[in-house]
Amino acid sequence: MLQPAHTSNAAPPRAAPSERSSDASSVTSPARSSTHYPSRLDKHRSIERFHRILIEEWAYIRPWTSDRQRTLAYDGFIHFYNHHRAHGSLGWSTPAATLSTLRDNLPGDHN
Repeated sequence: MLQPAHTSNAAPPRAAPSERSSDASSVTSPARSSTHYPSRLDKHRSIERFHRILIEEWAYIRPWTSDRQRTLAYDGFIHFYNHHRAHGSLGWSTPAATLSTLRDNLPGDHN
C-alpha cells in the first residue's frame, strides 16, 4: 500500500555533533590540508597577479574594435611582459633576461 508523501516544512532531523563525520571539514580545512598547500597558494597568487596585470595593462586600457585587433595587441603585450617589463619578483629584471641565469631550470645560485 502506498504511503502519502511527507509534506512537512520542518527541517530534516540532524545528527548530533558527536555523530557527524568530520571527513568533509578535514578535506576543505586549510589547517588539515596536505603539505603542498602553501606552494599551491603561491602558484595561485602569481596567476591571479598575472590576471590582474592583464586587466590593468592590456584588457581595459582601450576599447577594442575587433577580435583580431585584441589578439594582435595581446601578442604584443605578452612580448612586452616577457622581454621589456621589469618584474619586482625577479629583482626588477625581465623574465627573458632572468631565463639566461637559470641552469637546469633552477636559479644559478641554487645548491
